[in-house]
Amino acid sequence: MRFGELNTLVEGIPRAVGGFRPDLVAGGGRGVRVAVIDSGWGARVADERIEPEIDLMPRTRHTHESAKRELPDPHGAHCIRLILAVAPSVQILPIRILDASLRTDARTLFAGLEAAADAAVDIVNLSLTVDDPTALAHLTMACQTFERRGMLVVAAAANGIGSSIPAVFPSVLGVRATVTDSPFQFFASPHEDIQCAAHGCVNGRMRNSYATATVSGLAALVCGAFDQDPSALRATLYSFASCRVRDE
Repeated sequence: MRFGELNTLVEGIPRAVGGFRPDLVAGGGRGVRVAVIDSGWGARVADERIEPEIDLMPRTRHTHESAKRELPDPHGAHCIRLILAVAPSVQILPIRILDASLRTDARTLFAGLEAAADAAVDIVNLSLTVDDPTALAHLTMACQTFERRGMLVVAAAANGIGSSIPAVFPSVLGVRATVTDSPFQFFASPHEDIQCAAHGCVNGRMRNSYATATVSGLAALVCGAFDQDPSALRATLYSFASCRVRDE
């Protein structure tokens, strides 16, 4: 395989910054709903683009029903802001499944996935990886179900040598972080396990999880302009890559 040359045209239409058509960028992902299954939005500034949070964090036996729980890690809020920075017209559904240490259990994860499916969102952002082998079969089925229902799942590659599940699933768009001049620039390798590399930096920290949010925003721009199933949506997104790996 080799890297293709920088693309400058799509069907004869000049591209905007990072390869995106001006009309897609201007559309801002209007009409698209993105579920962010993460550490939640938290008690932060109200934003009409952010729907009421679904909080699935289990209460311990020592926690009274009315007691205030610990504040969530800002990871989820960072991901939401990255999506909105690229696609400012989307609607975000925050689903909290991660605790303050960014951990969860399989039961809570699957409850989050079920909540996203019930909400019939267009895109599911999973800026996380799963290292529980007992969850593999159920997680595979869940991602396949999203694809059949027309929902695109975007998931993060592992930071380091960990498991990149579910990012490597065929039904999932896998993402890793790289350095770009703009969040609208990204690289595509459609035939690799991890298909996209994109901007993923918050407060000087580069993370695959943050790049995943950026790609969810880019996918929302495409989703807002084209009525496509997840497979076709991925192909259209790849066509806007600044650089793309092609088969020889």
